[in-house]
Amino acid sequence: MKSPIPPAFKFFWLLLASWLAGCQAPVVHVNVLKAPEFDEANQYKVFSVRPFAGSNGAQLARDIDAALAGNRVAGQALVRTIPFDTLGAAARSGKTGAGGADAIVSGEVNESTWSDQAQNREEQECAVHGDKKKLLGLIKECKQYRTVMRYCTQRTARYAVTLRVVDARDQRTVWGKNLAHAVDDTACQHESSKTLKPGSELLGTAYSMVMNDIRTALVATEQSVPVKLMDKADGLSDAGQTTFKGAVAFAKEGRMDRACDLFGQLFEQHKQSVALTYSMGLCQEAHGRLFEATELYKTADALTQAPNALISEALSRVSLHVKDANKVRGATAQTAAPSAAKPSSIQDEALSAAQKAQIQAEHRVALVIGNARYRSIPALRNSVNDALDMEGALKGKGFEVIRVTDGSREQMTQAVRSFELKLKDNSTALIFYAGHGVQARGVNYLIPVDARIQSSADLSTEAIDMDLAIMRRLEDRNPRLSIIILDACRNNPFPASARSAGEQAGLASINAPRGSMVAFSTAPNKTAQDGTGRNGLYTKHLLKELQVPNRKIEDVFKRVRENVMKESANEQTPWENSAMTGDFYFSASR
Repeated sequence: MKSPIPPAFKFFWLLLASWLAGCQAPVVHVNVLKAPEFDEANQYKVFSVRPFAGSNGAQLARDIDAALAGNRVAGQALVRTIPFDTLGAAARSGKTGAGGADAIVSGEVNESTWSDQAQNREEQECAVHGDKKKLLGLIKECKQYRTVMRYCTQRTARYAVTLRVVDARDQRTVWGKNLAHAVDDTACQHESSKTLKPGSELLGTAYSMVMNDIRTALVATEQSVPVKLMDKADGLSDAGQTTFKGAVAFAKEGRMDRACDLFGQLFEQHKQSVALTYSMGLCQEAHGRLFEATELYKTADALTQAPNALISEALSRVSLHVKDANKVRGATAQTAAPSAAKPSSIQDEALSAAQKAQIQAEHRVALVIGNARYRSIPALRNSVNDALDMEGALKGKGFEVIRVTDGSREQMTQAVRSFELKLKDNSTALIFYAGHGVQARGVNYLIPVDARIQSSADLSTEAIDMDLAIMRRLEDRNPRLSIIILDACRNNPFPASARSAGEQAGLASINAPRGSMVAFSTAPNKTAQDGTGRNGLYTKHLLKELQVPNRKIEDVFKRVRENVMKESANEQTPWENSAMTGDFYFSASR
């Protein structure tokens, strides 16, 4: 038998543990968007929940239906449900489509029980006390220990289900998982004040845990995650240190609004402080501004003279959150899949005087970037011409244009920030990019002319992340309408040795946020033609079609698609993702 640990040493270790806990970085919680565990869940918008087999399976189905229907992200419902008992008999049996449902949720309750088990164990207690000896004036010495038997009961509740998702169109099981949780409680005879929790209460807790797993598996959720603060700031005066400590105290109390106000006051005068730069990144992350958070964390990392675990953890965390946010936005976007080229049925409209006046009064801002003269990778023929001609065309349509040609990463980043500052709630925001663009693991990157990329790991520091640098900024500014046009899919310019397994040809599809349109010069994962004349094939036709008055923007891009497919013999198919909620015309007839 092992020798018992003397109480004096137990007390010492308690003091040490308490001191170490006080030295750990304080933790605050921020809300983040988590994508469904089921990767294909975003393609299903309407669920119908079949009663589960097993104990109380009908009640479980009703609760799942309510959880899915009641889930909100930023106040928006991402899915809806159809009660299974309202479907026709053929749909319920799986012989036909599910009466309007995209997917059917079903399964079995495998276990819903609780039980008691004896947990008798031997413990050591002091039998003979010696002379009173003090350690910090608090405890006695024990001269002899004895073994005693403790008679205890452990009550355990377990709830387990098998969950399946079936595609309602072909009755194919597309996802499944076993979910289970056990909850226990223990009471011993010598603990007269302790009573076991009722089995039904423990079972209810296990049930709630399984329900939470089901919800996070099938729909996007907002979750609170712990994030560590830096509680000591570098490079501050005594007064600044006092303000910084006050900000940390507010953050620990959950008052991130006040904490960020104080951090911001200090930051303007102390931008070389690692702790302040990190703290400002945390404030941006807490508000969901992941691009700004990433840039600040990268700046903090550059300011440090040695690796910092908190900064490294923050960069990794935000990268994962960006991927989840991108997946979730896909649940609300509508993709306009192109059809084969055929004679146009577009009919331009006769606009009213009021519509023409509204077009003339719109606040329009455009960012135009064209990169051609790359320093480390093959140059392009038309990109700068595309940007120059697009600038002229847009100015003629009332846009204030910020243009960058052959831009470095710093120049492109600054141009995006300048563009962002000009946007208002009633603005029409347009971004046009012509140049090299690549994707890696579903993330799109625009390539500056000074990029030096040896492997895909360099993309985050050498290139412009489309989602972080552009899409998130547009969502934060929330203009009336956002139009993103990407003629950036000509080829992957990097040698095979610099590519990763996650890279594919062309660009990955970008899900358009609400009130926006994203237009690609070719379909996802495909390449576009550079063109043999002054402009690229896609931009050549776009420049022509946007000059036509009284034509809705959707019809402009339809006509561009028809002409590009015709000229390329169907080898290049322009593509749009749209979540627009109103009409837009580049111009109106006089």
